[in-house]
Amino acid sequence: ELVDTITVESKHNPYPNNCNEKVYGEASFEGASSLKVYLTYQTESLTWDYVSLYDKNGDWINDYGGIDETTELITIDGDYVKFTFTSDGSVNNYYGFKAIVIPVY
Repeated sequence: ELVDTITVESKHNPYPNNCNEKVYGEASFEGASSLKVYLTYQTESLTWDYVSLYDKNGDWINDYGGIDETTELITIDGDYVKFTFTSDGSVNNYYGFKAIVIPVY
C-alpha cells in the first residue's frame, strides 16, 4: 500500500537570501506515530544558512546545513513537523533543501 508523502522544498541554485526563520512548509498526518524525513540540503554554511525543524508543540528539533550536499534520514516522534529556513544576505549557488516526509502508522 502506498502511503501519502509531503514534499517541502526551497528554491534551488540559488535559494533565497535574507530569510529569517521563513516557514517553508508543514507536514501533518493524523494518527501517525512518527514521521520519516528524508532531508537533502546544501547551504553556504550551518552558521549562516540553515533549515530548522520543529515539532507539534513548536519545540526546536535541530538545524541542518553545510557546504556539502547531504541527505539525512530523520525520525520525528508524532504526526507533525514544520520546516523553516534562515539565510544571510550573500547570494550563492547552493542547492538549498528538499524534505520528503513519510508517515509511519
